[in-house]
Parts: sequence; C-alpha cells; structure tokens
Amino acid sequence: MSHQLKTAIITGAGSGIGRATAIAFLKSGWQVALAGRREDALQKTADLSDSAKSADNSLVLPTDVTKPESVTGLFHETVNRYGRVDLLFNNAGIGAPSVPLEELYDICEKTRKLLNKHMVLRVIARPFEGKSGNYTRLNSKRH
Repeated sequence: MSHQLKTAIITGAGSGIGRATAIAFLKSGWQVALAGRREDALQKTADLSDSAKSADNSLVLPTDVTKPESVTGLFHETVNRYGRVDLLFNNAGIGAPSVPLEELYDICEKTRKLLNKHMVLRVIARPFEGKSGNYTRLNSKRH
C-alpha cells in the first residue's frame, strides 16, 4: 500500500499567521500550495521551511482570492500537481482602512463574505465531486 502525503492550500502564506502555518505543515511532511498575492513573499516562505523535502512539497501559486478565476486556478494547479486537497487554511486578508470604528465592522463583514464565497465554493465544487472529505469552517463573528 503506497503512502500518499496530505495536501493543504494555505492562503495568505506570504507573511504572518499564514507563513507560520505553512512552514509548520511543510516541516510536518505535508504538501502545501502557498497562495498569496506576492510571489517573492511566497517563495521566501518556501525557503524558510528549512527542509530539502519541502522544496518538492511546496507549490508557490500567486493568487488573488477576490477573483474567482484566480481561485479556480489555485485549486486546479494544486490538484494537478498533488492529485488532491485535504485541507484549506483560508487565511487571506486585507489591511483595515482608516474609518471610524463603527464602519469597520461592515467593511470587514463584506470582505469576509467575499473571501469565503470564492474559497468555499471551490472546496465543495465539481473537481472534488464523488470524493469523500470533510469541510470545517471556523469563523469569528461579532455578537
């Protein structure tokens, strides 16, 4: 029986939490598609994983998650290279604009809905039809 590595897509992998998460997954032996807007930052994440194995297990994919065609390409390229997606760590984000705090919640909520719409639809869409898997969504929301 052959051992197939698990595959993750991590958005926002060029810095911060996304970078730290990607490095942790790579060091744990996962195949990781590194998604984000800046190719140089994504490559640095791949380089920081400190593992010769990681070079084969990382896939740098510049992606704009606000554009459906870019998200489609992200999933297509990941499945084309690794044959599967086991985990999506949807960590893409934007900086907050300079607005009164009362307006910030509405802006963040609209952005969250946009990002989730594009990413979640790809996770449950046609390329994975007929295959088993789990979908878990963690979300913060003001109450």
